[in-house]
Amino acid sequence: MLDPLSAFIFATLFSLLNGGVLGFMHRALTPDVQPSAADWRVGTLLVAGGAALFVGLAAVKADWVLPIANACWLFGLALYWRAVRRFFSQPDSFWIYVPAIAGTLGNAFFVFMIPSVANRVVVATAC
Repeated sequence: MLDPLSAFIFATLFSLLNGGVLGFMHRALTPDVQPSAADWRVGTLLVAGGAALFVGLAAVKADWVLPIANACWLFGLALYWRAVRRFFSQPDSFWIYVPAIAGTLGNAFFVFMIPSVANRVVVATAC
């Protein structure tokens, strides 16, 4: 069985590798795909950063790391969404970022104001 810490280490390494490959091959992509690939690469690196922060959280036990780590994950996922929309020539929209903003604020609320792991998980999952 895979424990959460190992899963985050794996996610970090895999995401860094994926982001690196996308960076190396960016110029080889056709110009119409490059903006989408750039968003995907930045999103991937944000997910890796969030996973690395979760791994670091196990060592430092600092509450302030949680909202930042979740923000990295959520904004990384938002950039994945934006990349897919750009790939299909859909217009950019502020609404792409609303779940990430709501999740970041909700997560911070349930870390600092009313500490609750269950509510943090619900907010992050919903967003």
